[in-house]
Amino acid sequence: KKERWVEQSPETQIAVASVLGGFVSALVVGPSDLFKVKLQIQRGRRDKVYSGYWDCFQKIRRVSGLRGVTQGLGVTILRDCISYPVHFIYYERVLEYYGNGDRNDTNNLHQFIAGAVSGTMAWTIIFPLDVVKSQMQGYTLKNNVRAFNNFQIARELRKVYRLHGIRGFYHGLGIYMGRAFFGSGIAFMVWNWCQQNMKFV
Repeated sequence: KKERWVEQSPETQIAVASVLGGFVSALVVGPSDLFKVKLQIQRGRRDKVYSGYWDCFQKIRRVSGLRGVTQGLGVTILRDCISYPVHFIYYERVLEYYGNGDRNDTNNLHQFIAGAVSGTMAWTIIFPLDVVKSQMQGYTLKNNVRAFNNFQIARELRKVYRLHGIRGFYHGLGIYMGRAFFGSGIAFMVWNWCQQNMKFV
C-alpha cells in the first residue's frame, strides 16, 4: 500500500499546512493591519482623519467600497505565505537538533529557544515585504483599489531601495526581532506544554 506523499515528507506537510494557514490568516489580518497603519501615520497630527477603527472602516468603505479594506492585501498574503513555513519548519528543525532527532525529547527551554529562533528568522526574511505592505497601506485611498497588484509591489520595492538603499528594508527590524524572539518563544513553549499536559481537551 502506497503512503501519501505528505506522510513521506513531514517537512513538505508542514510547509503546505503553514502556507495554507498563512493565506487564511492574511485574509483576516490584512484589513486590521490596514486600519492600524492608517491610524498610526496620523498619530501626533492635529488634523486627524480617523477617530478610531470603526470610523476608519466607515470612511474607507465610503471612498472605495468594501474592496477598500483589501488595500495591501496581496503583499500581506505573500508575506504570511513565506513567513509561516519558515517559522514552523525552523521550529521543528531546532527541536530535532536539541532532541538528537527526537523532537519529543526536549524541555521547556529547548521549546522556547526553538520558537524564538524560528520567529526571528521568519521576521528577518519577510521584513522587507512588511515594510512595503505598510507603505502601500499608508497611501490615500482611491476608488480603484486592487488587492493583488504585483506591479505596485515591485514599484514599492524599487522606491524603498532608491530612497534608502538596503537599509530601508530593515528600518525598525530590531523592535520586531525583540517581539518575535520573546513572543514566539513563549507562545511555542506554552503550546507544547498544553499539548503535553492537557490530554483531556
